[in-house]
Amino acid sequence: MVDEAVQIHGGMGYSAEMSVERGYRDSRINRIFEGTNEINRLLVVDTAMKRAMKGDFDLFNKAASLFEHMDEIKDDKIENENYFQEKFRVIRNFKRAILLAIQGVSAQFGKTLIQEQEIMNNISDMIMETYVSESTALRVQKLESMNKEMSVFKAILDVNIYDASHKIRKAAFDAVHSFAIPELACKLKKVMDILTATECVNIKEARRIIADKLISDNAYRF
Repeated sequence: MVDEAVQIHGGMGYSAEMSVERGYRDSRINRIFEGTNEINRLLVVDTAMKRAMKGDFDLFNKAASLFEHMDEIKDDKIENENYFQEKFRVIRNFKRAILLAIQGVSAQFGKTLIQEQEIMNNISDMIMETYVSESTALRVQKLESMNKEMSVFKAILDVNIYDASHKIRKAAFDAVHSFAIPELACKLKKVMDILTATECVNIKEARRIIADKLISDNAYRF
């Protein structure tokens, strides 16, 4: 993130002598043009639900079935799964967490859901984090098929999945506490814990691998 780049440069990050200063100024517009981030986050969930109602894809039946059988939900880890099997399993679980949240809020609020902007934003955050994780995983998988040197790309994916799991869990808990009675909230939180769990990652070493690549290239090449 350009904000972190400025932080790394210290005071020089604000100086026009450094290219990061231009990047910081240019990047800020992305959060407000064509609608603010807050408005667009509301549209993520609203648009998905409207398209599902039109029959573009099956969302509500899957969500209702998952919600009804939430007591049966468990991590579907397979024995001796490979690197990408593990990552895509975690991403599938993220999607199941989203479906549970959508079903819960839809049942509670119905047509008035659009007025619950805080919850809509919680679910939008879950969707966006999952989208980025899946896109990253697919890209890294493609790079492996091209016989690229994979250590830095897998480190990027490891960091992304690790960070996303915590963000999705937090957003899910915020949503659950906003619509569910205590008994249901307790049950949902246990399920969300299962669905946002990840394998152990040495996050410090993964981030150092990424940093070392940037330092070695003396440029951003990802």
